[in-house]
Amino acid sequence: MTESGQGGGFPAIARDTAELPYGVTFRGLDLAEIVVAYGSGLIFCLVFAGIGAARGGLRPSDLPFPLTCLLLAAGCAYRLWLLRTPWLVLHPDRLENRELTGWRTVRRMDIVGLRDAGSDRQGKWFEVVTSEPGARSVRIPERFRTDPIVDRWFHGARDLTAQAVAADKAAVLEDDRYGATAEERAARLRLAKIVSVVFSVAGVAAGAWLYFNPRPYLMAWGVAVGAPVLAAAMVWASRGLLGWWSRENARPSILLGAIAPAVGISFKAFTALNLYDPTPVRWVAGAVAVVAVGAVFVRLRSLSDPRALLGIGMLVALCTYGLVELTDVALDQSKPQVFLTVVRAKFLSSGRSRSPMLFISSRRDGRGSRQSVTQALYDEVSVGSIICVFGRPGALRLKWIDLARCPTNMRVPNERTSPDYPPGALWLEIEGKVTVECDVINEATLSACRVLKEDPPGYGFGPAALRRLSSPDSGLAPARLAGRKTLRTAVGFHLQGSSPSVTQ
Repeated sequence: MTESGQGGGFPAIARDTAELPYGVTFRGLDLAEIVVAYGSGLIFCLVFAGIGAARGGLRPSDLPFPLTCLLLAAGCAYRLWLLRTPWLVLHPDRLENRELTGWRTVRRMDIVGLRDAGSDRQGKWFEVVTSEPGARSVRIPERFRTDPIVDRWFHGARDLTAQAVAADKAAVLEDDRYGATAEERAARLRLAKIVSVVFSVAGVAAGAWLYFNPRPYLMAWGVAVGAPVLAAAMVWASRGLLGWWSRENARPSILLGAIAPAVGISFKAFTALNLYDPTPVRWVAGAVAVVAVGAVFVRLRSLSDPRALLGIGMLVALCTYGLVELTDVALDQSKPQVFLTVVRAKFLSSGRSRSPMLFISSRRDGRGSRQSVTQALYDEVSVGSIICVFGRPGALRLKWIDLARCPTNMRVPNERTSPDYPPGALWLEIEGKVTVECDVINEATLSACRVLKEDPPGYGFGPAALRRLSSPDSGLAPARLAGRKTLRTAVGFHLQGSSPSVTQ
């Protein structure tokens, strides 16, 4: 049987049938991809669960995180389970593709052709398009075509993407809106491609700038919102010569330049801006993501890979969260309320992008919160110093805070007014004691001093004790240092007199 189906010359029966049926299985590369993709997410989930257990359990606003962890664990287990059987089986007259709901059979005589399906972390993909009414395309990794048996099985199938691009280019060259002659229309198409490249590069550069330096927030908000507006105006002005997406046409797209600024500032806003209660924004972002995923699924039924839908949902949720948060902050012109707080710890957040963080507290019991800050403030302040929290109601009524050095007109203890006593501890009226060990150089000189114990920690008593011992008036008698190689001593900090005393 050699008659052709609707594939336009694609034979209904494979020519070489001696090697069929043939099963295409996952390879070592697929196992490595599973370990890397899911393993990093599971590690994050374990760390998050440990932090939640340490602080006394999860709050309702934290529920999206453990649910995501459960989905990651289920996806990892399912992908590993799939490795036990072939992913694709080729028969002389049909192919069988394993999907989430089971095996799907596509007859060769129903195959119309092959279409480019884009790429992801695993590489390029192609789709097998069928003539069955309402049927989804079969999505297959392009790397499977390196298998000679797979390549021979698909030999002769039409390249639908190339045909669509050629047809669209011919339509442009025949459209009188783009010029009087074919040469002029071709020149305008080339110009549109140049504009697309320039706009995409500018958009990516703006996204990088907004991620690394989003201040002032009002300007960042204007760029993030203005980029898609400008893109829409360019599409309208070009009379369709520029498009949003150009996978199967000859017209260049400007989608990357339109969304790159919003993506960049959204990533930064997610970690850099501090809302009192982010729960409402999380629910809004989740709802928008669900609607977007549903719209994409209805519009592109051939998008059968659940990971693609999950990626779209996560990107839409992140952008929604960041833009709502940025809008609330950038458009808020209200007068802030100012509160004093003490820096109790400095650290960098975990992950690929390590953001500067401060643990601040305004209570004597040490309870406080972690807040992201600018790199400049992170480098400027020290543990035990006092900074100000500026609280604002938010343009969208989502209360937010910002951390900065206190205004100069405020009477605040600082390192200059109290060089010997940590200013934060002095403001909270906290006394402390530090055990220090030093190497003795001679009867008047100490070296390599180190803190053995600091009580209470996180108020700057340790560095203050080291400064005290390194000063000329440390209070240590020379006779105590005579004949010693090391010295262990205690430095006490008492509110009366506000000066540290060295125990003899």
